[in-house]
Amino acid sequence: MRCEYISTILHASLYIVKRITKRDLTLSPQLEVVSEESTGRVDYAIKALEELLCITEGKLHQVVMGFAQNLIQCESVIQVNKKNKKRKSGEAFGEDFDYIYGIVTTASEWYFILFASDEYRARARIPSIINLL
Repeated sequence: MRCEYISTILHASLYIVKRITKRDLTLSPQLEVVSEESTGRVDYAIKALEELLCITEGKLHQVVMGFAQNLIQCESVIQVNKKNKKRKSGEAFGEDFDYIYGIVTTASEWYFILFASDEYRARARIPSIINLL
């Protein structure tokens, strides 16, 4: 039931973003991410063509574990995007940064992460928490 709730919210959000941006975005559940350092499935991934933009980790109660998993997934996805040389975030962080958005959710609480990385360090900002219940 929780997964259906998460999926419905993500589909509705993606529909709104697609209408505003006119970009061809897709939601891929249970997407396997293979990087040099790790391999694993993300609960949901938002993609523009083959470029990963956002990954989501759904947890029933263990939000802290969800954050840890999501941050590791974000790092892996940045490596995959760098390998594919799909996107740079020049305007947001300067020419040397790559970034991805992460979401950790219990279905009623939604935490949004902006994960950025360059060759020297990785950073994560967790600016938003939204309670739906």
